[in-house]
Amino acid sequence: MSTDQPSTPVAHIRGVTSPQQMRTRNLRLLLDVFWSRPTEVLTSADLMGPTGLTRTTVLEICRDLERRRWIMPAQPARATLGRQALGFAFNHARKHVVGADVGHRSVRAVVADLSGTIVGRAQRSYANEDWDSPRGADLGETINQALEAAGVPAEGVAAACVGVAAPVDADGRPPESNRLWDSVRVTADDFLTDQRSWRVRIENDANLAALAERDSGDLPPGETFITLLSGERLGSGIIIGGQLHRGDHGTAGEVDYLRRVTGVNDLTGIGRRAGTIAASGLREGRSSTLTSAWDGKGDVVPAELVFQAAQAGDEFAGEVVDELGESFAIAISTMSSFVDPSAVVLAGGITPSSQPVVDSINAHIQAILPTPPAVVASTLGRDGVLIGAVHEAIDAVRAQALED
Repeated sequence: MSTDQPSTPVAHIRGVTSPQQMRTRNLRLLLDVFWSRPTEVLTSADLMGPTGLTRTTVLEICRDLERRRWIMPAQPARATLGRQALGFAFNHARKHVVGADVGHRSVRAVVADLSGTIVGRAQRSYANEDWDSPRGADLGETINQALEAAGVPAEGVAAACVGVAAPVDADGRPPESNRLWDSVRVTADDFLTDQRSWRVRIENDANLAALAERDSGDLPPGETFITLLSGERLGSGIIIGGQLHRGDHGTAGEVDYLRRVTGVNDLTGIGRRAGTIAASGLREGRSSTLTSAWDGKGDVVPAELVFQAAQAGDEFAGEVVDELGESFAIAISTMSSFVDPSAVVLAGGITPSSQPVVDSINAHIQAILPTPPAVVASTLGRDGVLIGAVHEAIDAVRAQALED
């Protein structure tokens, strides 16, 4: 027999006594279903099952959600006999969110709808030595460019999440007196002009990359893992039992100590480190197919060329990859000894071509740890931080949806 009580443990509904409380609860139940299936058209039958509500209650609540513009009538895709069932679709364009990635070499911003679909993006790049350019003001301009590309007005944005290449406290502020961290320091006042209604969160970029990996579906739910973000420098985000671990001061996952670890001694990201090692060897006269491909242009050999040459059997490129694999196996083993993760995910723009390094790390780490984690390359590519930022901004909208 169907009732208006969902199949939810009693502890979760204790205290719901008034009609208004019950209605708010039912609104939340149905809206949560639409949030979880944002691109589907759902009928009353689709909504009755996961909520335990009767058809009459479902239709009544749907009319309320329609008035609030959270859902809209839509035609179900599947055909039915007799009268066509009434369908509803989540209004994922009701509001938009902004995700941003503020790094040492670039500022990037995207605009997404509430399904997480990116509809506009923009970027500004910096020269290697440009540590003093104001990232906050540039971020505001970059966000405006992304909004223009998306055709979304600033007032159509509900929330923004910004990832920065620095540890941050609960208020989104990096520690003082560190030039690298100071260079990416931003506040909401830096990029918000007249749109004070935006909900804004500033978070460490590696933490956002880790959250994106958690939500990607590539790892089992509730997993304990580390995301090692390899950009200009290394950073890591730690997920324990499916939850982000930030630590008391927001510095969990910081890897500055690696510069003092024998066999690592460096915080440079995988791509740049591969290119630097390769360029040094070629200048010393090492024989390699990379010589003609690189031809001495630039300070470093493009990492993609190094990895491709290694896969093709180039001996020198293979040595570069092996050196990287051994060094990063040592780095990952020190991190893993304290967390005991099931996996370490290498994230960042270099990951689509990094499989040779991943294979080398997995080979070397077997000799270091008795129970090593599986080291894998992220499938999210360079957008991992942006995807994590978009998801966090969407969560902020979702948390206050019924108050909006």
